[in-house]
Amino acid sequence: MLTAIAWLVLRVVFAGFFIYAFYSFVRNWPAAKQTATLIYPKYPNFQAVSMLVLMLLISISILLGIFGRIGGALALLFSLLGVYAHYTCVHHIESIQLPATASSDDQKLLADAKAIGIVGHITSAQKNYVIAAVSFFFMLLGTGPWSITNS
Repeated sequence: MLTAIAWLVLRVVFAGFFIYAFYSFVRNWPAAKQTATLIYPKYPNFQAVSMLVLMLLISISILLGIFGRIGGALALLFSLLGVYAHYTCVHHIESIQLPATASSDDQKLLADAKAIGIVGHITSAQKNYVIAAVSFFFMLLGTGPWSITNS
């Protein structure tokens, strides 16, 4: 019984990551398009819709245990793309500069903001590696007890 509960908790928490992101992006469409184009800079509407559909499919697959191995494979791909997106943001942040005429206070403020942004995106990329590892787990083993399908 404890094993079944552990599987269920893992599935609920994992699906929750994607459900929360889905909900947030639906409420903020410009952010969804901007995020989607971090991977490829064209067709923002198509990419954002594709991203949302994929998030929803992953959530349903893992949460309900419907073709969990396929859901795990999709989540693995999605989370590794997330790693790439976060490192893309790091490179964008690193390239930000103020004009030489900016005050030393403004230069320091920008340096501090850049440091926070860089650390934030690097740690988010690292979290995506953890999500990728759990995705790989689901891809190999499925979604465990109380799944609708066995694969």
